Amino acid sequence: MREEPFPFPRCPKCGSGNIVGYQGVWECMDCGYKFRPELETISRRPAIQERKPLAIQKSRSLKRIFALVLAFIIVFSFGVILGYGAGLSNVFTKTITVTKTITKSYTGSSTVITSPSTSTSQSSIIRQASEVITLREIKIYVEPSLIDNVKIFYSLKVRNNVDRHIEYQSILKVKDKELVCMGMVGPYEEGECSIQPYNAIDLDRPIGVRKFQGELLIVNPYQRSELYLRKELEIRIPIIGFGEIIPPEKLDYIEDIQVGIMSWFESEKACEGPFVGGDYYIFKASKGMKFVILKLNFTNVGKRVVSTHSISNGEIRTNTGNVYPMWGYWRTEKEREASEEELETICPIHEKRELLQGESSIEYIIFEIRENEEPVEALLMGIPYIIVFQD
Repeated sequence: MREEPFPFPRCPKCGSGNIVGYQGVWECMDCGYKFRPELETISRRPAIQERKPLAIQKSRSLKRIFALVLAFIIVFSFGVILGYGAGLSNVFTKTITVTKTITKSYTGSSTVITSPSTSTSQSSIIRQASEVITLREIKIYVEPSLIDNVKIFYSLKVRNNVDRHIEYQSILKVKDKELVCMGMVGPYEEGECSIQPYNAIDLDRPIGVRKFQGELLIVNPYQRSELYLRKELEIRIPIIGFGEIIPPEKLDYIEDIQVGIMSWFESEKACEGPFVGGDYYIFKASKGMKFVILKLNFTNVGKRVVSTHSISNGEIRTNTGNVYPMWGYWRTEKEREASEEELETICPIHEKRELLQGESSIEYIIFEIRENEEPVEALLMGIPYIIVFQD
């Protein structure tokens, strides 16, 4: 007797045979309808019982594969994000390293650049300071204010050789005194910094001193230890000897007049004039004193008529270090009117109130010093030079 085939249930709603059963409940995979078959059908389910584990195992395998794929995608995504973040962190760390290198590269009297991969204790590359700032020009101004005192100030020009703005501080050091100038210069540009005369350094000048040793430093204004440049300077006192000529541009408050420092001589007598009536008078030195007379020649080298220049103030210093002012005729009584010979030798007979173009005038500058002293230096108002008698 042939065995009857097992009647496979169908969905009572849509008639589909694509159904799955589990624990007595069947579900149509096409329309989703769930149902329980009749008892008769249930008692005849051996074939279905054999098929059910395959369907369930297949569904679970699909879910497991989908979960593994999803987990792989998630893990890969996190890995990409973490790797990109690590890359950013590495770039940021490198940026900090380069910034520190630039900030600390110009330390000391020369430029020092430390490699990011080399510790500061290891060898470094040394370059010339001119790679940061180049000193284009420096002008030191020395103005004698008294015979034994000078004022020193300066101006300078620098060039920035790097691709960033540089604020700098220039410091002129002379005899433990400092004169500071602040400046800023753009990338690859030139800048200027200058000190005005009213901010000058005042220095005492011992007799015979003709120069001072100085030092110019250009540093970071916020950290003086960061030195861009150092330069040793020899600051010379402006001096002039007899027989030399001072051009107009070198004189103070005197336009178009050239001054010749002609000569000097000693005398027991001095001449002053002209007084009322055009007379010149002879004065005799005080007891124990003598006159030192300087002869100057003023020449109009301009295109206009100019007034003669009268020097009314000055000082002279002797070999003992004593300082004497210019002599004034009111300090001594008149002895007599000057003779014709004295007019030729010790009186400024060529004195004029105005000078035509190319015309000259002689002026005598008179000092009275002790007989046993010798003149060494003189300073006259309007002439920014120490006049040297002897070296």
